This record gives sequence, structure tokens and C-alpha cells, in this order.
Amino acid sequence: MGAIAVLAILALVAVACGGGTKDKGSGNNGKSNAGKQIVVGTTDKVVSYDPAGSFDEGSWVPMWNMYQTLVLFPPGATTPTPDAAQACSFADPTHYQCTLKPNQKFWNGDVIDAAAVVYSFTRNIKIAAPAGASSLLTAMKSVVAEGTDKVVFTLKEPFTAFPFILADPSNAIVDPKVFPANKVLDSTKVVGSGPYQMATYKPGQQLVLKRIPTTAAR
Repeated sequence: MGAIAVLAILALVAVACGGGTKDKGSGNNGKSNAGKQIVVGTTDKVVSYDPAGSFDEGSWVPMWNMYQTLVLFPPGATTPTPDAAQACSFADPTHYQCTLKPNQKFWNGDVIDAAAVVYSFTRNIKIAAPAGASSLLTAMKSVVAEGTDKVVFTLKEPFTAFPFILADPSNAIVDPKVFPANKVLDSTKVVGSGPYQMATYKPGQQLVLKRIPTTAAR
């Protein structure tokens, strides 16, 4: 793609997801941001919008908005904030468990459950894409679902930084019905559960995201 600029447009809606109130930014004199757009120009190369296929800033910036991870780390934070998970914690030094928030769905309406989380991590390791970040999961021995809303990670040895690994966009949750188990999905076909949905994508030219009402919104 070279130095071709990628233009990202984030289309905003007036009603915040689940809030029912208008977005009145302090920098806009209290006026609604309905119909406004944020336009970002960049020369960063986009490798892939499939979490299993990317470990780069150009791909990650939009992915923060298109996908959910189990937890997030706000700027400067040293403790995780729940994202798709309702709560996560170490049961003991080598077992990390997460309980999912209820009633979450991907953009296409498919349900986000523990099986989807397990699929996302095992898929990442199986594909082991050269441009991906499966190597970050070398500390993980296994991941299993307990029921529909609980996921348990077993680590090879105590690793207190494991929650930081879960927060990377490369470990975002994907839809098993959309993302193939053995290869990286075409970036134009990705489906996430984040608050911004891909409207159009022209590789090397432009990505347009639109804000959507969803229980997955942060």
C-alpha cells in the first residue's frame, strides 16, 4: 500500500447508545453532534481488520472501535475495565476467569457467548498469521467455556500481565459464524460488536464507520 493515505470517517448519531440522551460535547457549545463527522487522515498501512491478522497501529486504531475485547485499559490505568466481560479476575495464579455481560450481540445479530470467546483465542493461535499477534498468547495453556457466560484461561505459569494481553485488539472477540477457523478473513467482510460498524471500506483509500445503537457500546 506504500504511503497511500487511508481516510477514516466516523459518522456520529445524536443518541448515545442505550442512553437515550443527545451527545452534547463541551467543545460544541452544548449543541448536538447529530450529523457531524470526524475525519482522520493517515499514512499508516492497514494490514488487516481481522484480529488474528494484525499487530500494527494502522489496523488497531479503527479496530478499537469496531470490536470488543474482554477488558480494556483506559489511558494511564493499571487495572482492567470490563468491556465484553462483566468481571474478570484471577481465581489463582494460573487461572484467569471472565464472566460475560448478558445479551450482547455482534452487528449481524449473532449472540456473543463464551463459545465465541474460546473460538476467538483458539483461532488466533491456530492461524498464527505472520503479521498477527498469536505469539502474545504463549503464556496460555488452554481456554475453555463453562456454560454460556463464563470463560476460564489456564496459564502455563503465573503471569500477572495476562489481562493486558486480553485487552489487545488482536485478541478481540469474533463471530464464529463469520470468521473462518483456519485463515484470516478479508477485511471488507469483518463483523464486530463494538460501537462503530464498518459502513464502507476501500483498501488503501477510505474507511467509513457509523455509530450504532448496541448493548456492546462502551
